[in-house]
Amino acid sequence: MAPAHIFLFLLVAAVSALPSDPILRKLDSEERFAYMHDDEGNAHLVDLWMTADDISEALRYDADRQNVYHLFTRSNRVVSQPLLIGNDGLLGLTNYDPRRRTIILIHGWMSTATGSSNSVLVPAFLDAEDVNVIVVDWSAGAGTINYAAAVTNTVTSGILRGLPRRRFGTTGSGTLEHASSRAWYLLNPRCDTYRWAYRVSLDKPTNMSSD
Repeated sequence: MAPAHIFLFLLVAAVSALPSDPILRKLDSEERFAYMHDDEGNAHLVDLWMTADDISEALRYDADRQNVYHLFTRSNRVVSQPLLIGNDGLLGLTNYDPRRRTIILIHGWMSTATGSSNSVLVPAFLDAEDVNVIVVDWSAGAGTINYAAAVTNTVTSGILRGLPRRRFGTTGSGTLEHASSRAWYLLNPRCDTYRWAYRVSLDKPTNMSSD
């Protein structure tokens, strides 16, 4: 057998020996499967070891194209005004006021902009202070049952492009602690507050971070 053929045979054999969907990252170094709660408190058995297929699924999520941003103010507490990335002209037609503090709310895994956490937080912030509240709908990245892919998507969803970066506060719940912290990192020091909320079962003590 010619040397070139031998090399090709060995190369094919080596590639064939590799797993078809290799493990690339472990969200938990010990446990592979665990029950995780979505933003509504429902438990799902998920795989915490990230594979190449998980990365491929995450790459299909395009935050710039698929995210939707909703503005709420005291002048429009119930019906949001849409914000488009890079469209300064549209921003000027909304109730957004750059003199006010801006709160960014990011929903959790398997939820949407109208999820239970935002339905409580939006009126709570507006009752407490005259602020701009921007709700980030990243359901295109959060709506997958594939927890590993959703965790990967939190980094992309946390990059808030084209929004005025003055006097910001970010709040994320559950899985979106990652996205909220990423947004805070990119906006800091112009982001003066970062919060995250964790949904817990009724039989466990409540955990909430401070500012």
